[in-house]
Amino acid sequence: MLSNYLRIAFRQLWKHKALSAINVLGLSIGFSAALVIWMMVYFDLSFDKFHPAGDRIYRVVSESPDWGMSSAVPLPVADVLNKEVSGLERSALVYEFVPNVSIKGGKEQYHFMQKRIAFADASYFDIIRYEWLYGSPAVLRAPDQVVLTEERAAQYFPGVPAGEVIGREVIYDDSLHLTVAGLIAALPGRTDFHFAEFVSMPTAHTHKGVRDYIGIGRWNMVNTSANLFVMLRPGTTVEKVNRQLAGIPARYNEGDKDIYFLQPLSEFHFDSRFELFERRHANMTTLYSLSALVVFLLLLGCINFINLQTAQAAGRAREIGVRKTMGSSKWKLIMQFLGESALLTIFAAGLAIVFVPFILHTFSDFIPEGVNMTLMKDWRVFIFIPLLIVIVSLMAGLYPAFVMARFQPVLALKNSLHGVKGKTRLRQILTVSQFAAALVLIMATIIVSKQTRYALHKELGFAKDNRIAMYKPRGSATMDVLRRQLLAMPEVTATTYGFGAPLSLGTTATRAALGHDALKDESAIEVKYVDTAYLNFYRLRLLAGRNLAPSDTMREVVINETFARKAGYKKPEDALGQSLTSSGIRYPVIGVVADFHAKSLREPIKPLMLTTGRSYVNMLHVAFEKGTDMRAALGKIEKEWAGLYPGVPFKYNFVDEALKHFYREETRLIKLLAWATGVAILISCLGLLGLAIYATRQRTREIGIRKVLGASVLSIVSLFSGNILKLVLIALVIASPPAWWLMQQWLNKFAYAIAVPWWIFPAAGAAAALLALLTVGVQSLKAALINPAQVLKND
Repeated sequence: MLSNYLRIAFRQLWKHKALSAINVLGLSIGFSAALVIWMMVYFDLSFDKFHPAGDRIYRVVSESPDWGMSSAVPLPVADVLNKEVSGLERSALVYEFVPNVSIKGGKEQYHFMQKRIAFADASYFDIIRYEWLYGSPAVLRAPDQVVLTEERAAQYFPGVPAGEVIGREVIYDDSLHLTVAGLIAALPGRTDFHFAEFVSMPTAHTHKGVRDYIGIGRWNMVNTSANLFVMLRPGTTVEKVNRQLAGIPARYNEGDKDIYFLQPLSEFHFDSRFELFERRHANMTTLYSLSALVVFLLLLGCINFINLQTAQAAGRAREIGVRKTMGSSKWKLIMQFLGESALLTIFAAGLAIVFVPFILHTFSDFIPEGVNMTLMKDWRVFIFIPLLIVIVSLMAGLYPAFVMARFQPVLALKNSLHGVKGKTRLRQILTVSQFAAALVLIMATIIVSKQTRYALHKELGFAKDNRIAMYKPRGSATMDVLRRQLLAMPEVTATTYGFGAPLSLGTTATRAALGHDALKDESAIEVKYVDTAYLNFYRLRLLAGRNLAPSDTMREVVINETFARKAGYKKPEDALGQSLTSSGIRYPVIGVVADFHAKSLREPIKPLMLTTGRSYVNMLHVAFEKGTDMRAALGKIEKEWAGLYPGVPFKYNFVDEALKHFYREETRLIKLLAWATGVAILISCLGLLGLAIYATRQRTREIGIRKVLGASVLSIVSLFSGNILKLVLIALVIASPPAWWLMQQWLNKFAYAIAVPWWIFPAAGAAAALLALLTVGVQSLKAALINPAQVLKND
């Protein structure tokens, strides 16, 4: 019986090769998207699932009325937790830093701005469990100790047996000489705890430069490089600990209105409001949206299948009548038609697997790095694909199977199936649904593209073109020598020291109050440590006062106009001479600059101050003449760099590239929307093409009669195309309100956004209508050009 079903199904699909190919292609596109997105969802949901007590691991995070959510809390909070908060089994402070690393002896190595290094409490290893190969967490209770992973030990000491690495020396920033006291294995699964080196926290306490730099003991300084992890005792509730945490800021830092609370481990990878050591965040909304996109694309493919099958129903009437007359039951017919659906779906699934590597390559900048073809070997795939085949087969084939199985044999054999004609309305509804969905995607693509273009080209309040920022080796006095050498180059117009460009990813913040009587009104403000050339270098406009005076430490400040306005000063000059108070120390305000964007357009401009502080300055900024050959100029700079820092990589960033980084997600979204739009239109047009092929075949004689009676080619083409225009117009009316609402919600995430332009709605409709007419027009033109004598010769 089964072999008979398969033989008939193959015969039927081969008989209608064009329509079968359209169905297979439409379904395979949805299938391939489903496979790739399943891989992405599975990949992200598998992070940090291996921790033995993962449900009791949390991070202390904060919410500020000035800065919103932050993963950072002041470092002294760690000591307060141990003394005052009950219900904690363990707590551990981790501070990520990026030093220059030197390895002496054997093959001498220098690693510039080495990553994945952290100061850590010994108790960190009681919360995040590693396999210890040598040593134990106790080694991190002493100063000047470091623990390495096997991978990092092999990098620093190639060819040295693991046991002999213990006792070797690692030098950080030419000043911290640390001893390797332990070796650990890498964590066993996907994780955001990516550190490869752990420096004992007592090291930071015993070295004054490090202590001041990371803010040990300072309640008014926070940095997202610092994270405080805790493990709750069994039975302890999060609410109980949160109540105790909430009172800490105001009790230890007068006027502090921040709120501390716990974030569970299960949210670390997904909650982008909180930094996680510059690791990539997954977004649950994005994952849900991608999952919805899969359903949407599969539905489009299923709609095509339903449309074509119901359109073919009348053509198979005699076949069904004969089968029923010969004794075939309704359920046997349903099984036959479902078998055809399943066979098509299996072909589509096979083709989709071929498409997957192409999709992974095409969207490599959107798809997480760990998502690759190796995930196709996971045992879950062998459950997911058959399950998807069954679901899609039922979705696509169930309704057409029931429609055709209900035919009455007498009517079927007489070709009097009036009921099939009633399915025309259904096909119209499904076609309108397809085009409405495609129109929403077209409009979304236009809006996201316009907003991203607006963000990338908006005037930001500072000069960003023809400028680079290069990382400065810490503690290197020769940087001033390099600066003088660069200024002697004809291509270089100016240089300056600064902690990042005006628009930069990193943030240093402190708590400060502005005004002689404002000590109780401190708020969090961003700090940019700069030198005296910074304002002119970036063309920051002084509204009142003067520039900063030369100094290696913080002595006076320049604030932005938002800070002055928030403090109650109506005119910038009113803020001059006022005191900015931070940590009980008063600094005179000597200038006010016009507002500039320090972060993306998602955020409003916030209070900010610029001040001197050489120990915090980590970059040398260089401006070039307009029209400079950048490759040649950078080559000259690299040569000078190599002379001063042999073996140290020359690293730099173009200032305007930081702007693109802020809108990387939007750029990826444009690409994804463009792809989804193209696929949706392709599937919709494939469906129209299939219906057009079938309709022209069914109406061949009618076309011949019309031509004999004098109908022109244009009138026949119009006959087939006119109805399509009506369907697209209906789809446009249906799609416009939800598209406007969805895009308005997305634009609301930006503090500075475009207005939704009215013209996108008719433009999207015109584009969809044009594509639909081209699809149907080609087939109808082909039918209209048929010689009527050939069609009517047998009548």
